[in-house]
Amino acid sequence: YLAILSPTLGILTDHVAETAADRYCHLASVLLGVPALAGAFASFVPQPGAVAAGGVLAAAAAEAAASRNLVRVWASPAATIARAVESSPRFYRTRYIHGMDLLNARRVQEAEVHFRTSLSLCPKFTNSHFGLTQALVNQRKVAEAIESMRAGTENDPDNFFGFLNLGMMLHQTSRHAEAVQSLDRAMELNPSDTDVRGALAAARKALALSGGRSGGGSSGYGGGSP
Repeated sequence: YLAILSPTLGILTDHVAETAADRYCHLASVLLGVPALAGAFASFVPQPGAVAAGGVLAAAAAEAAASRNLVRVWASPAATIARAVESSPRFYRTRYIHGMDLLNARRVQEAEVHFRTSLSLCPKFTNSHFGLTQALVNQRKVAEAIESMRAGTENDPDNFFGFLNLGMMLHQTSRHAEAVQSLDRAMELNPSDTDVRGALAAARKALALSGGRSGGGSSGYGGGSP
């Protein structure tokens, strides 16, 4: 009886889509499983009437208990992902998605843990670098955030937003030469974007005013989402 014996496909597959599809598997198993059990009892039990009815009622009771537990998993996408992480803790993608859910819920420190776990499982997963950057910025851990964003751009050298946000963070922490370099790369990737044009002009102006020197300190950048 699949709905009872395997209430979550995520245990077997480690994939978000299959975990989210649990409800369909469960409902299909209910619709097919109860009639199948009734048919089996009717075929193999000498006096099928009462026994089959008892078997079906027992299966329905077990099904009701299983459904009651699974309702918690199906309550929301966030609950489904949390179950996926619980079922398959070594799957990096669900760790990342759960981290984003926690970040949106302002549970920033918990989000950081899941992003770091995702990166320990798959160091080249760029999304986790960027998610970690956002969590660190929200905690005002600016130097760590910059290094996380830099690692993300190294893994994905054609990511326009990665270079744009890295350049803006470097500029706002007075590391103007590095900011210009990062924003130049962003300009190469998307020369028509007005944000990168303005950010690059500001970084070049700041670099010129500093006499070509780039500061290495933090100016208290406390921005929002990178």
